[in-house]
Amino acid sequence: MQAKDLHFKNFYYDTLQSFLNCHFEGKQEVAITQQEDTLLCEYAALKNLLAGVKEVNLSCHYVRSALDALKKYNMTGKAVVDGENLGDVEGYENCIIIHLKYLPRYGENQLQELSMYSGQKKVPLLIDFGRSLDELGTLDKMYGTSPTHFLEDMGFLDRDCTLLGGNYLDKEDLSLLAMYSARLALTPKSDMLQGRGFTNLAMIKNSGIEFNFASDDFPYVNMLSEVNWACGQTANLLCDNTAVTRGEILEKITTSASKRLEKAMLSGEGISQPQELKERLLWLEKELVNKLKEKI
Repeated sequence: MQAKDLHFKNFYYDTLQSFLNCHFEGKQEVAITQQEDTLLCEYAALKNLLAGVKEVNLSCHYVRSALDALKKYNMTGKAVVDGENLGDVEGYENCIIIHLKYLPRYGENQLQELSMYSGQKKVPLLIDFGRSLDELGTLDKMYGTSPTHFLEDMGFLDRDCTLLGGNYLDKEDLSLLAMYSARLALTPKSDMLQGRGFTNLAMIKNSGIEFNFASDDFPYVNMLSEVNWACGQTANLLCDNTAVTRGEILEKITTSASKRLEKAMLSGEGISQPQELKERLLWLEKELVNKLKEKI
């Protein structure tokens, strides 16, 4: 299959952690330089391009690293920056997404400030949410209300808001999110890697909430596989192979959904790409391994 036949969107790709998961057995908290961040973002952009992705939001430490990498390969997308480190975003407000990881880690005042900043600057939010029962239980105990209503109270649902995960959300949660036009970014392969709960794709689809897929910190980019995995999980969860079809879900994640594409997903057909891009990826991979292994 030719890459020109595809136009996938990868809502979120964690450049550093996915690389560490791939080459260093998931090592955490490795400090990187701006040069290393630049190489990681190019590596991530190229890895997505080779997988047929034309739009990807890249996690980065320096906004310019992600934006330059996307521009280099004529890709669209935004730089995803950690909500606890917004020192590099001035002047880039229209090019970034603020990522809030594990809400219980933030203080209430800090969350209110981030919500206000998002509203004033029109900056989208990406919030890890509903990925574990521990996270939801902790929020419930901290604030004395359901976690989804807490998002509402903080004003996050009035923003351009996408929730990453949603594994443990129920019908009432999804109904409230749909009222506010919040979205879900589903991460089935990353969930498998981290041992999270399955996503009920049929319930999400029937709720009317907009959703897409993200490879998150899974080391290999394959958006067809993400869909295949999520559909398979849902069929097993509900004991119903007709609960969702791959064809209807493909229409959500690519502008070229077709029977041919569905067949390619089931057969594992590869995506044809120029050899020079593959060679560039291998060079970046080798260079990054050499730089980062000194820190592991």
